[in-house]
Order: sequence, then structure tokens, then C-alpha cells
Amino acid sequence: MGNHSDDDDLPSWTDLGGDDQDDDFDFPEFADGPVAPGGVGGVVPVAPDTGSEATDLAGLEDNPFVAAVLEQPRPRRLLYAGVAAAIVVVAVAIGLIVWLTTRSSGSSAPAKAAPAAASAASTSAPAPAGACPSTTQAGITTGNTAGGGDSGPAAIMAFDYGYYVKRSGQAAREVVAADARVGTAAEIQSGIDKLAPGTTHCLKITSRGDGLWGVELTQTPPNGAAPVVIKQQIQTVDSGGRTWISSIVPDPQS
Repeated sequence: MGNHSDDDDLPSWTDLGGDDQDDDFDFPEFADGPVAPGGVGGVVPVAPDTGSEATDLAGLEDNPFVAAVLEQPRPRRLLYAGVAAAIVVVAVAIGLIVWLTTRSSGSSAPAKAAPAAASAASTSAPAPAGACPSTTQAGITTGNTAGGGDSGPAAIMAFDYGYYVKRSGQAAREVVAADARVGTAAEIQSGIDKLAPGTTHCLKITSRGDGLWGVELTQTPPNGAAPVVIKQQIQTVDSGGRTWISSIVPDPQS
């Protein structure tokens, strides 16, 4: 049909840069074989046997289609890029959290320091006489005096005077028998140190006979808080010309 040629039927993308390149390009070899359905000329294209599973790309680097494929990023590069992006996101998130935490901490009011434990050498003033009168009547003794060792109530008064006024475990232990079921001077001091300085006390001591005493100890905090009433049962013994405390327990009758 006129000057029609086979080249006119080729798609435009087969133009690889002019007639010179068409002449130099080597098409893959074809081997004779059985006629495939729809085949032309009774041949089927067969790739040459290179003796290896790898495809020989030598001589094809100048082909623009092959070069475009070779220039595509490798999957491993994509993997590295993804990991790097994830690390950046995590670093930014951590930095934001640290910044928000620091800002929140800086705006909050500083916590108040806990009061230091009272020194064993410190002392507290006893309660005013009007608040805790010293009386003895019908087997009941009240007060918060320094006490002594001439009677059960005196020994009990001396113990609590050493505890609340002198704030000394050693002073309190001086009126306690050596084998008494009472803590050591160090253990008593540990309890004193936990007590707020300025705490006052008042005693009401009731005789139960045979050196046994029911004690009502009122402990008043220095901050205006409500007084605390502690009920005890204290046993005293006479030895060596004086009275000693032999045990202090919670009052079973309360």
C-alpha cells in the first residue's frame, strides 16, 4: 500500500534515538521451537542459556529502559529511610514530653520541708499550772510536776516529765527498774523525737492497789490541735528505799 513499511506500525516509544541506534541495537536471539498458539513464523522467543540463574545485563546499560530500572531505589534503601524517619519521630516526641514535664515542674510550688526531728537536748515548757493543777485526793493524783522516787505517782510523774519536758529518753528511764518491761533509753528517745516540740502533758493517776495504777495521760499538741488522751496501766515496785516503774501497758479497763 504505497510506501508503507513495517516500521510504520511500531509504537512511537520504540524510537530509541534515531536510525543509527536502531542499526546498532542487538535484539535477543530466538530459537526455533514449536509453534505457539498465535505464534508467527513457527518460532517462539527463547532466552539464551547463560548457564547461570543471573541475567547478563552487559551491553544493555545504554538502553534507556534498562538504565531507568537500574536507577530505581533499592528496597533496603527504603527500609533505612523508614527506620530513620521513625527515629526522628520518636526523638521529637521524647523532647516534647521532657519539655512539657520541665515546664510543669517549674510552675508548681516547691514542697515544704518536713520539720527536723527534735534534739534530745531540747526541752518543752510544762503546761500552765491552771491547765493541769497538782492535786491528790481520794487516791487520785493529778499534775505534771518533776516527780521523784518516793511513791508510785511521783515515779510516774518523773517518767513523763523526762519524756515531755526534758525530752530525754535517759531522764525518763532513770525511774524505771532495770528488768522492767519498758523500752531502753534509746527506744524511748526514738519516740520522743517523733513528738512535736512544745507538746504538753497532764496526768491523772488513780490507785488500784498493790502498786498498780490507772493512768490517764492527756497529750496536747502545740499547734492548737485537739488533745489526745492515752490510757495506761502502770505497775510500780519498791526497792532500795525508792519506787520504780516495772511495766507500762495499755489500760485493760478502758
